[in-house]
Amino acid sequence: MMNPSTGILGKNCVACHNSRDRNGNYDMTNYEDMIAKGVIIPGDVTSKMYRRMDKNDANLEGLTSMPLTGYLPSLEVNIVKSWILNGAKND
Repeated sequence: MMNPSTGILGKNCVACHNSRDRNGNYDMTNYEDMIAKGVIIPGDVTSKMYRRMDKNDANLEGLTSMPLTGYLPSLEVNIVKSWILNGAKND
């Protein structure tokens, strides 16, 4: 999921959320940092990161879409959602 070459989050998020830029004050190449900061909450899709990529989320008010180029396609959002609900393993 987070692999910069093949993962949905890696391909769509790491360009801005990396160890150099740290936009949003986190590095998506550092799984432990993501968990510690609550950017990813295993088993729970209420994190701001997840909500910002899902155009159908009811709690989007005041949040900018992620990635900044527009919301992820529904198929990819559903894959990320399933990954989170299944424990968001470090893959």
